[in-house]
Amino acid sequence: MLWSDIDLTKFKMAAAPYGGPIALIRDHDQLVEAEDTGIPDGIIAIFSPTGKKIGQVEVPAYLYNYSYITPPSLIPLSLSCDGIDIVDFGWCLEEKLVCIQNDGNVRIIDLSGDSSSFSLGKDAQNYSVKSCRFWDYGFVVILGNLDIVSIDNLYEPKPTTFKDSNLPSFPHCWQIIPPQNTLSGHVEVLLSIGNTIITADVSESQDQFLQQGPFSHISVSPNGKLVALLQSSGKLQVITSDFQKLYTESFPIQQKNDIDSTSTSSNRVYDVSWCGNDGVAISYGLFVVLVGPFGGVVKLEFDSVSYLVQEIDSVRIFNLYSHDILSKVSDSMVSVFQAGSTSPAALLYDAYDHLQNQSAKADEIVRNIGPSLGKAIDTCIEAAGFELNVNFQQNLLKASSFGKTFLPDHNPTKFVDMCSNLKVLNTIRSDFVGLYITLEQFHSLPINSWILRLLNRNMHFLALKICEYLKISTAEVYIHWAISKIKQSNKDDDTLYSILTSKLQDIPSLSYVRIAEAARLSGRERLTTKLLQLEPISANKVPLLLAIGSHALSLKESVNSGNVELIYLVILGIFNEIPLGDFFRIIGSNRVASLMFQKYCKQEGKFSLLKSFYFQEDELFGSIESTIIQDFTTESDLEAIKKNLNNAGLSLSKNSSHYLETKALSNEVKLINVQQKLESEVETSLRQRAISANNLGDFNDIPQKSGSESGSLSISLNNQLTIRDGDNSGSYVFVGLTLLQTLAKMINLGMYSKASSLKSDFNIPESTFYWIKLRCLVRRKDFIELDKFCRLKKPPIGYVAFAEELISNNQFQEASRYISLCDNVSKPNLYLKIGFMHEAAESALLSKNINALKRISTLTSDPTLKADIEARLSSM
Repeated sequence: MLWSDIDLTKFKMAAAPYGGPIALIRDHDQLVEAEDTGIPDGIIAIFSPTGKKIGQVEVPAYLYNYSYITPPSLIPLSLSCDGIDIVDFGWCLEEKLVCIQNDGNVRIIDLSGDSSSFSLGKDAQNYSVKSCRFWDYGFVVILGNLDIVSIDNLYEPKPTTFKDSNLPSFPHCWQIIPPQNTLSGHVEVLLSIGNTIITADVSESQDQFLQQGPFSHISVSPNGKLVALLQSSGKLQVITSDFQKLYTESFPIQQKNDIDSTSTSSNRVYDVSWCGNDGVAISYGLFVVLVGPFGGVVKLEFDSVSYLVQEIDSVRIFNLYSHDILSKVSDSMVSVFQAGSTSPAALLYDAYDHLQNQSAKADEIVRNIGPSLGKAIDTCIEAAGFELNVNFQQNLLKASSFGKTFLPDHNPTKFVDMCSNLKVLNTIRSDFVGLYITLEQFHSLPINSWILRLLNRNMHFLALKICEYLKISTAEVYIHWAISKIKQSNKDDDTLYSILTSKLQDIPSLSYVRIAEAARLSGRERLTTKLLQLEPISANKVPLLLAIGSHALSLKESVNSGNVELIYLVILGIFNEIPLGDFFRIIGSNRVASLMFQKYCKQEGKFSLLKSFYFQEDELFGSIESTIIQDFTTESDLEAIKKNLNNAGLSLSKNSSHYLETKALSNEVKLINVQQKLESEVETSLRQRAISANNLGDFNDIPQKSGSESGSLSISLNNQLTIRDGDNSGSYVFVGLTLLQTLAKMINLGMYSKASSLKSDFNIPESTFYWIKLRCLVRRKDFIELDKFCRLKKPPIGYVAFAEELISNNQFQEASRYISLCDNVSKPNLYLKIGFMHEAAESALLSKNINALKRISTLTSDPTLKADIEARLSSM
């Protein structure tokens, strides 16, 4: 280890899982001589597993007044943890240091120097934090008032106070079972209170009624199924986590024989940790005792006080001089290397040894293995994965390769995968990287997590080579490199942009958003804008462009994305950030955004804002249009509405290009006058006669003659008008209807002559008038007036329209009168629709429509008619 000048017993420490770094801070509970610790007061020092200092975190407080010391490492790290005291700190799964202060403030710091913080709430601030325990994604704290508070997600922190914990006193010791290992899915807490253990979660607490306490140490196995309890007397118990079954009970050391009487700390237990799920390791300072599942003990001696780090399949033991991994020997290793083993794998390994010595016995041994050769090959491959020594790995893999020469059909996948994994794993284990992990640990996390660990150590080239070797995307490596380059570089934006693009321009599917965000956080707005221009997905650029104040560019990119919601988000965001005049100028420069802004203002009733926009854009028609809409939606005085319409028409008449709009406004005023007059004429009589004016229908879909003077303004006045009395269902109300609706209502009320006058006054096309009157008369069942209307002159819409309208309203007898007026080609199908088979046959014969005759013959139930049709068909 490279930290030989540090006395570890003077520090609080936390080691990251999966072979991660070790953090040290001076333990203020101990009396330490000034400058005696090797690490300045108020500093959290970060060391690699080899003992090399890779960074530090400054802890400023009113007690501390130390200047920052630049770490001599690959990882520049110097951040502040505000507050006067750090209660404890630990590591999350992503190698981020979580520092918890006594006032409840929590700071999360990664190895690149970025940090975030949050608070545990007022209770933590009022009562202070007394103790903490960590797991991969969260932590639990005990407050001064004995409340238990948990955080289940460090990135979305929501402090949760345990209910009904009711602790009578602060626990002698305590530990947690992570949520992924509990049946409830919530973190569980084990607390040593008095002679028993109390288990608690967010909803309840339960006394396990043990009598062997108090317990000085509690340790939970990696799978959460077993708990190791060390009594103050030195007795160790291993029990299930539900406290229903006791597995083993023993004294790991014999006081008289194993304790050095000359040492003042030899009987002190420094730590208790599980070695995988198979054994319990106990550190007594200068020696570590490993207790097996059946109470067997192995004693390991060291030259200095040793500390334990629990892993999923092993335990790490580090001290002043060494850092070791202790794990259970795998079955495959036992099969190969156990003294006197005659297993197929051991024989294969022995055969390879003879091959190395050029002994002919190698061939004989392999052939004697017989049908077990395949199993021997796989066992050697598996043993190579568990072996930490590179030379033994190579020998095991060569032995399996030698065996494959005698078994050519053996599947090579395991061998190839193991070679690939070991090549990467040995690189990660090297002293240069310093991640001492096992193959099981390597497989328990995705490869991207290991790449990220290399990137956090700024080992970009190594991470890139591993990605290329494993044939996975290198985009994340380049992004992290670019972000690090931006944070560390003191070059100007243009030079830095050239450096970045020279490396990144040829990388496929690379997103520049995170790189641009790093540039923004570094105060490089010009570089941010230039990097965002390289982002291939427009929608991704918009939030960042808004953040740096590139409003016009963000609006352009949002429009290019085609995302309507994003466009509105940008429009409203810009509206809230800049002066109104600048906002109108930016919106007006983009046609799509301008139209969407106008639509938004109309829908939300923001007519004053819309008029201001039109005024700045010098759009006379738009300004008049918004004024009219505003009047129709807010004004109830018809005289005021007509006055505004006249004024609008007068303004538009000054420009000859708005002739149609001017004429439409004039006609609208004229129509309102007519509607007012109609209401005054018919209101009384309609009420007396109680004539219903139902079935108004929607006649706006009837085609009109292009360019007619009855054209309307581009806005839909019938949708915007506020009807007097707030009701459009009254039979006497005309104001608020469109021209065609007014015409239809007049016909429904029997005002035929006035309807004809309205047609003439407003130049309603003849065909449109005929369609409306036809439909209204049929629904009104005024067949006498319909007959007069039809015979007045030849209808421009034809007699077929009359017949079909009557048929659609089930007036078959009336329809037959108009079918007789139709042409011979149309008659057969029309007669068929009303079931007049004889008439249909006669008309089909006259028109010599063979298909119609065949159809009538099929449909008719009259045998005489059917025979007559068949005779006619045979003679035609």
